[in-house]
Amino acid sequence: MHIREFLSFLLFSCLIFPKPVVAQDEYRREQEYFEHGIQMAEVDWDVVHPALIAACTTKYPDKAPELGQSIAAWRATNYPAQVELQRLVLAKYPVPADAEAMRRQFAEMTGSIARAYGNLPSENLQDFCDGGYARITLRLREMDFVSLLHSLRKNGFFK
Repeated sequence: MHIREFLSFLLFSCLIFPKPVVAQDEYRREQEYFEHGIQMAEVDWDVVHPALIAACTTKYPDKAPELGQSIAAWRATNYPAQVELQRLVLAKYPVPADAEAMRRQFAEMTGSIARAYGNLPSENLQDFCDGGYARITLRLREMDFVSLLHSLRKNGFFK
């Protein structure tokens, strides 16, 4: 089963169904937030972020320390929740071989993101290094693993 199919099935089968007063669009957006957030939580950011910092260090060395500090602050807040999300998601797999397949898929996704960050075009890299990554990417709702974990628990995803 592919990652997206699994996450859709898991969310469909585990979430509390919306009440009639809740707009269907709102429910769909929340479901997509959960899917995307879980995917982001499964990425090994300890592999991805050094690739970005290395690229910044090479092209924009004066910006790399600030980026590194922003990433360190994000990690200090989010890493414990990310580890818990990973543990809880993998616990949903009834067959260990399926969990291992999921780990491999997320490792491939991590590698793809790390390679992409390491090979960004100059204009994108400059924006990322110059604070854009910290201002935008690290502040995405899907990258706030503390809130994601809380929301998933509140909505009955993890019982």
